[in-house]
Amino acid sequence: MAINHNGLPERGWHIFMGVLTTVAGMVVIAWPITSIEVLAIVVGAWLVVIGTTQIVWALKARKAGTKVEHVVDSLKPSPVG
Repeated sequence: MAINHNGLPERGWHIFMGVLTTVAGMVVIAWPITSIEVLAIVVGAWLVVIGTTQIVWALKARKAGTKVEHVVDSLKPSPVG
């Protein structure tokens, strides 16, 4: 989906996560006996990437929310005194 839809928000991150998941699957197929150690490393790295991505998205959402609040506040009628 991320490759076909250019307008997808954070498209690069979705493509990156797809590639990372595919690599993890290849590791499990290539080394089924020793894959537990390798999978632990890959999953650990994957979790770090997911956590970092969520932090970045949360900060962007917070920034967008602040912009929305400013726009909404500017649209409120001023009190007539």
